[in-house]
Amino acid sequence: MTNYFEEPKRPKSHQIGDLAKEQISELFATKGWVINPIVSDYGDDLHIQLTEGSTLIPIRFYIQIKGTKNIKKFQTKSTYNISKIKRSSVAHWLNSIEPVVLVLWNTTKKSGVYGLASDIFENYNSKKKTKFFTASLSKNSLFNKQSLERFRADIIEHYCNKRYMNLAGMQSLVEKNRKIAEFYGVQKNNIKLDMAETVLLYLTSMKILKIDHKNQTFRLDNKFHKTFFLEFAKYFRKTNFDRGYAGKKFEKEFDKVLILSLTKWTAEKFDQGIHAAMLDASTQVMRMIFKSAITKTKNLLR
Repeated sequence: MTNYFEEPKRPKSHQIGDLAKEQISELFATKGWVINPIVSDYGDDLHIQLTEGSTLIPIRFYIQIKGTKNIKKFQTKSTYNISKIKRSSVAHWLNSIEPVVLVLWNTTKKSGVYGLASDIFENYNSKKKTKFFTASLSKNSLFNKQSLERFRADIIEHYCNKRYMNLAGMQSLVEKNRKIAEFYGVQKNNIKLDMAETVLLYLTSMKILKIDHKNQTFRLDNKFHKTFFLEFAKYFRKTNFDRGYAGKKFEKEFDKVLILSLTKWTAEKFDQGIHAAMLDASTQVMRMIFKSAITKTKNLLR
């Protein structure tokens, strides 16, 4: 006898995918991040907005999840590879204004690895005839409860780099041609303000600065403050400050230590390494903070 009530069964891959999405959503929820499940033809599974404590910050990203019960079948010597990704999907991810993160997730272990689409497919334009791509995710880019802060820093660094470069490019255009400003409806001063806000967001997120919202001021994070002055003490002891050149030499050494401290500090917080644009911008902001201290010291060394 025919069973007219028998329903079609869902493929196991769909069940595993749903479980992976659920587990990752639970992981983000522990940080209070805003989670929006989405349906897309390009495989985007979640849209996330980051928070700073209980405050929303303007950084959002997409997550594309590949769930598995056996992550070893994707394993190579130094990476985990996800193959047969359509060219149209890669193009969609790379054209996204917001970062797209690919995650290979082990539903059994509740952990995985991740990579930013912009890094994974950086050679996309040189492979014009390629129909399918392989995403290689580093084994070092762990994605689990313990590595969530490092993952967050990666996302913030990517956002700030991209935004800063876009704003810097816009400012350059506005300075060269007034009609550009009229066309976009922007003023150079507004762009500078946006750039300053981006750098401050970056520095506070990297735990270099702390903002006092009540008094509308900011100061150096205590741990970074200690790190910087320990580095500076090493240089100061090794440097001979000749009379007449001491002030200039001090300023030069100060910049050197500041760049070194910023690079070391941020390198510990994310995988990609600090971008040159953000390093230059961060150094300028930090010099402003230390301006009075530099001036006083230069006067003492005259």
